[in-house]
Amino acid sequence: MSEKQPFEKILSDLQAIIEELESENLSLDKMVHLFEDGMKLMKVCKEHLSKAEGRITTLIKTHDEFSRLNGVGLQKLNKYAEIFIKVINTQN
Repeated sequence: MSEKQPFEKILSDLQAIIEELESENLSLDKMVHLFEDGMKLMKVCKEHLSKAEGRITTLIKTHDEFSRLNGVGLQKLNKYAEIFIKVINTQN
């Protein structure tokens, strides 16, 4: 899993993992493997978002002050994280 992949592809892969975890016929080993993959994808997503935030903050610089934005990408990532954790908790 590389940060070189487009952010949207990583989110799509994360959504696929969530959907697979929601299926009811997974072994514990498969669930753990999917969880590990999902956590790796979340880390890469956060790295993408951090870089984007830095670029946006630089572009929005006005009057020697920086404006902070909460981007849509971060909201999507938080939504996926909540779903991901919910699925893991319901499987226990």
